[in-house]
Amino acid sequence: MKKSLLLWALLGGTVPFAASLIIAGCGGSGGPLKPPDTGGNGGGTSSAFLQLLPAAQKDATYVGSDICRTCHETGASGAPVVDYAKWEATRHSQLGIGCEQCHGPGSVHAAGPSDENILSYPNLARSEVCAQCHGPMASDFHSSPHAEVVEDVVGSATPSKTCLRCHSAPFRADYVDAPLLEGKTADEVDAAIQALSADKVAAFAAASKESASCVNCHSAMRDTPYLSWGTGKQYHLLREETLLDTSALAAGTPVKTYSTINQMCGACHNNRGGGSNDATLTSSTVRPTFHHGPQFPMLMGVGGCEEGGSPPPVRTTAHASAPGQCVRCHMPDAKHTMVVNFDKSCAPCHTPGDAAARYAIRGAIEARLVALLTRLQNWSKATFGDPDLWNYTSYIPTGKTAPNQSLIPIQVKRARHNYYFVLYDKSYGVHNSTYTRYLLDLANANLDAIGVSRTAPSRLSAAQVKAILSEELRKAREYVRRETE
Repeated sequence: MKKSLLLWALLGGTVPFAASLIIAGCGGSGGPLKPPDTGGNGGGTSSAFLQLLPAAQKDATYVGSDICRTCHETGASGAPVVDYAKWEATRHSQLGIGCEQCHGPGSVHAAGPSDENILSYPNLARSEVCAQCHGPMASDFHSSPHAEVVEDVVGSATPSKTCLRCHSAPFRADYVDAPLLEGKTADEVDAAIQALSADKVAAFAAASKESASCVNCHSAMRDTPYLSWGTGKQYHLLREETLLDTSALAAGTPVKTYSTINQMCGACHNNRGGGSNDATLTSSTVRPTFHHGPQFPMLMGVGGCEEGGSPPPVRTTAHASAPGQCVRCHMPDAKHTMVVNFDKSCAPCHTPGDAAARYAIRGAIEARLVALLTRLQNWSKATFGDPDLWNYTSYIPTGKTAPNQSLIPIQVKRARHNYYFVLYDKSYGVHNSTYTRYLLDLANANLDAIGVSRTAPSRLSAAQVKAILSEELRKAREYVRRETE
């Protein structure tokens, strides 16, 4: 039996964020069980869970956790090393949630251990497993983007080992989260992933139904060193919720480092080690050097292009140092929808009225971002006779030919880097108003330096501005899709 058979990471929650968990009527005591006829929202074996079981397990019966101990005790000969005693100390064990509540009935597996007769990865990572007891949280999670997959990644003919680390819940759970919890280093995690066959990677991609699931933030097998910022309680968090050290976000950081950052959300929502100095912007012209979700770098005031001007006098706002960072605002009352609520997300720092007024910064930043886009388009039209040719080569619309990138001044390359950094952050100043304004100011100063006019664009309504930026994001997704075809 290999390590993927183990119950490493199965508590109610979502990713890449974490919050408190509420056990709501979980069924069973861990011994031989007769599963209830109904299940789902509130405990017991659900029909959705039963559909995840492999065919060889369909007729299995419950035998109890003591049978599992026979092979899965620490140091047992020929079995994976599992500290059964650590599991017994968890809240799951104390409430009578045994191995079979997550892995399914074990009689067939106990008689002849095999990957094919026990619920294992990839299906072990599905949220339906946790939803048997954590129904309300699972319902929240299913309304969030984390419950969806990026088809261009998991549906690719040749799925990437790099992309799956954040875009495949089971892949990340089995090959990143679980090994790190066992004490493996980032180098060891990366070596194991690089050794995977193409067929193995493709199988995980095909079985990925959620970009991130409960298991990517929580572990069911043991207590962890990371406590909830709000309660100080043990919720089996796989990573810290707050991180102030930005060294792992530095330009040139490899995937083995930035995908294992010890910050719950930042481990995926980062800039992928993208650089922003002139040498990098000159050599990297196919697409932006950072990823589509640079929220954590924006929060920490790093990752934008700072060439052609002075460094920012202040990099962060109070949001960066607030306990809990991302989860503090995006998970009020442990809600797993990731939707910010003015009444609770922003308290006690802001009243609802004050929070709403400050949130209006988005409109001003959105307007400034569209104005920057207009300047880039105007420069392109004046230079090449086409407003679309300022862009990265893979972002040039179908049917048009990208110009030689040596013809694009470094000032334009700096400005387009900052344009996409602010666009892809998607908070339009809320995460870090200071750094957002700085990046836009510097982008415009670079265009000023080469004489690009600041002629005011046609007056646009707020709705028109939002529509333009929504279309820009849609086109960016289309560019990614086009590359993976």
